[in-house]
Order: sequence, then structure tokens, then C-alpha cells
Amino acid sequence: MRVMENQINFSRIIKRMQKLYPKDFVFYPQTWYFPQQYQQFMGEAMLKCKDRKRKSHEEDMGRETYIFKPSVGSHGEGIYLINNDLSNLVVSARPAIVQKYISNPLLIDDYKFDLRMYVVVARLDPTELYFCKDGLARFCTMKYKRPRLNNINKSNMHLTNYTLNKTSSMFKQTDALNTGSKRTYRSIKATLRKEGYNVAKIHAKIVDLCNKVVLSMVPDLRVYDNFVNKEKHMRPFQILGFDILITEDLEPVLLEINASPSLNIAAERETYFGSGIFESCPSSVDEQVKLPLVRDCLRLIAYGEGELDDACCLERIYPPPICKKATSPIPKMRVSLQSLGWVGYNWYDPDVRLF
Repeated sequence: MRVMENQINFSRIIKRMQKLYPKDFVFYPQTWYFPQQYQQFMGEAMLKCKDRKRKSHEEDMGRETYIFKPSVGSHGEGIYLINNDLSNLVVSARPAIVQKYISNPLLIDDYKFDLRMYVVVARLDPTELYFCKDGLARFCTMKYKRPRLNNINKSNMHLTNYTLNKTSSMFKQTDALNTGSKRTYRSIKATLRKEGYNVAKIHAKIVDLCNKVVLSMVPDLRVYDNFVNKEKHMRPFQILGFDILITEDLEPVLLEINASPSLNIAAERETYFGSGIFESCPSSVDEQVKLPLVRDCLRLIAYGEGELDDACCLERIYPPPICKKATSPIPKMRVSLQSLGWVGYNWYDPDVRLF
């Protein structure tokens, strides 16, 4: 699964699919690779800035916001926001990506949040995917306002990374599943349902997103698996973490995918604010989500789907349970991929073997 650990490699795969199926991969923000596409990004950012300023008399309204992410990293390290005056952009030889910042997130109690959803890749050949029915919602610790010059550096307002927000004095660590700075996906659905949102439709879009992303990576994953597992003595499986943002329009946006998501069920809290000393404490929210996930994943791999009961937290999303023959959620089209190096290979066919 190393193809997913590198942001640039992953973005290239999704961009490839956006060129082939532009209507089906609208959930990934516009992305540039650094340092290769630095000049291209600079030119496009400057043009957008001039165009927006012509249409508005307010200085801030002429600014587009972007987010800078190292290609390889974790815990929010090296992530920051920039606008298209590019005054705080730091470019080095270290590979990174720059994405258009999603400035219209869905808010709960005026706070921005994202979802960490889990997908189990049980097999690659034939492909089997399982979606965890529950997940995590990570909240910012400052009330959200659209990016402006006076708040663009406030990471606790714009970045939902748990590692960045847990050290804030406003971080709320609770045992309840529906309050605090970290909550369960089930509690978020209950909150949105009370506010009149069509939760079933949002959930279906999230599942569809996860399906398309993993299936688009299957060719690359099979190449890697054939290389390191030639004798087929191992059965590879993986738990993937999808970081997903919901917009005001109730559309899911894929922020990134984590090939080795944290399965830690403990939380950290500062003994008292400003001490710099942290102690470990139980996290009922993490226990509620991650313990069933690991338990049912191991049962699935060891005994098969037939041994899973109705209380299982995993549901099969590919192949669809109601279909005997696997069908891709992406339109079934016969595409020539010679220009991409996949001569004679139909990426959409789950039963095809690489040669």
C-alpha cells in the first residue's frame, strides 16, 4: 500500500482518473505537485488573483486560499495555509503538494470538522472492500471563519488534525460520544438528522467515494503485490483511513488517505494548561470505533465473511452484496491506457490479472 503513503503518487492516480472520468472524480480538490509544478502553480495563482480583484473592490475578496502539504508526513507536520499573494510560501527540494482550500465546509455549532472513515481491503485479487459503519469526527478548537489575512495563520480554526488541536486549551476531551472535540460518525449523523439533512444520501456519497478511490488504485496495488508476493504465500489486507470533509452543499471532499491510520485507543491530555506535560487517558470515543474495527477485521481475514454476525461493524461495499458479479461504481467503459503504460489492461475489470 505504499502507493498511498506518498501524496504526490496518490494525487497522480486520482488526476489520471479525473481525466478519464471527470464527472465521477469531482471529490478531489485541484492539486499541484512541488517542485515539478511550481511555475505552473505560480502562474495560475497570479491570474486568479488578478481576475478576482477585477470583480471585487475588497482586497480580501481577491485572494484565493491554498493548503500546502508535505508529500510524506503525518500528524499535521508541515501543513499550512497560503493565499495567492504567496508571501508565506516556502519552497524547498522536499516534495509536496498544494491544493485548493475548501472554504465552505459544513459546520456544527460553528466549528469545522472532518471525518475519519475506515475501509478494509480484504483482498486484491479478486478485489473485496469493506466499509466500517462507524468512524471519527475531528473538530477544530476555534469557531470557523472564512480565510482572511487576519486569520489565515490560525491552524486551530482551519486544520482539523487531532495532533494539532489536542494541545489547544479549548480542546474538549469527554467520555460522551456526541460532544467534545472528537466524536463518533454515528453521533454526527444523528446531529445532522435532527437538523433535517438527508443523512442516508450523504452516507451513500461517502461510500461511493471510498469505492472509487480504492478501485482506481487497484492496478498499482496489484503491481506492487505481484512484485513483493510472487509466491502468493501471504494474503495481504489493509485498513485504510479516509479523511473526508463535507461541504455546505453536502458533497464529500477527499482530503487525503492514510495507509496506516492510528488505531490507538488512548488520548493525551495536559496535566494542566501550559505545563507541557501530557498524560495518557482512556478515550471512550476511540474505543467505540477502533476496537470493533480491529476485532471484526481479524475475524474477517481469519474466518471469512460467513462468520460475521449482524452486530459486525463492517459492511461489504465491493463487490456489492446484492450482485453475484462484481460491477464497478465507475462507468464501465473500455479505455485505451497505452499512453499511461497499461497496454492491454482494463482497469475497471476486477477479475483481470496483470501480465
